[in-house]
Amino acid sequence: MKNRFKKYLPLFTFHHDGFDRVNLWLDRPTVPFDIQRLAPHCRDFSLTATQPRYHANRKGQLALYQPTASCLQMLRDLCGAEIGIEVVYAEINRDLGFKSLHQLSAMRSAFMESAHMPYQRGLVSDFNGTFYWGVRSKAAHRQGSVMCLYTDRPSKAMNASQNLSSTPCFHLEWRVSGKAALARLGLRALDDLINFDHVAHWHDNLNLYKLPSKTDLGRLLAKLDGGSPDVSSVAHLKRANRWLDAHRIDGQFVLHNALKTTPKIARHLSRNDWLNLVLSCD
Repeated sequence: MKNRFKKYLPLFTFHHDGFDRVNLWLDRPTVPFDIQRLAPHCRDFSLTATQPRYHANRKGQLALYQPTASCLQMLRDLCGAEIGIEVVYAEINRDLGFKSLHQLSAMRSAFMESAHMPYQRGLVSDFNGTFYWGVRSKAAHRQGSVMCLYTDRPSKAMNASQNLSSTPCFHLEWRVSGKAALARLGLRALDDLINFDHVAHWHDNLNLYKLPSKTDLGRLLAKLDGGSPDVSSVAHLKRANRWLDAHRIDGQFVLHNALKTTPKIARHLSRNDWLNLVLSCD
């Protein structure tokens, strides 16, 4: 992401791809080194000695919050081959800081109008200002993959500028839980977290689309619905507005929800990308 966005850095105050949280199971309740050595390389951590039923090799649960790459590398080196580590949960995040709240709001709107999370059957919902693609749930009942977005809080990334500690950012998070869901993203072991390609993740696992003009959109909807594409432009405009209005959350159009009711339209939409979304906010 850094290289691809380099020429557009004047639009940002900062950008960061990383992990917001990582949960690991260890095959022992304690570690043979000072766990505080990880402290300078993550915002927080916790190690709990516990053993769930039917999991003989799970004896210690380690949670890392906003770990840097050096934190994960240090953990690997300190554990070596002696300690078995199992990845069970990860929050993959992308933070974008903008120069103004207007740009930030524009980015949120552009993203909501463009983003579709494949294979996510749930609708997007709003909970206290955070949008969820999928069901917001507690740890014991997590879905395999859920995405969430908020733009009203500052970045928690370890390498975010201290001057931005109170500045809201565009925070996108992909929460992945369970062996099967993690394996689909290539996250089977600690080394996979260290070598994870964050840019490829957002490119490969999230669809971004561009909507045509309202008149063209109405004409396309009419065609897909079996109606006549030869009616007036005003009629197409009204049809498009009805479709857009039917899939809004507090006034914000949500493409993911719209594609749940009209899935065939996706094949007729052109693709968007992150740079176009960012440039549209300038």
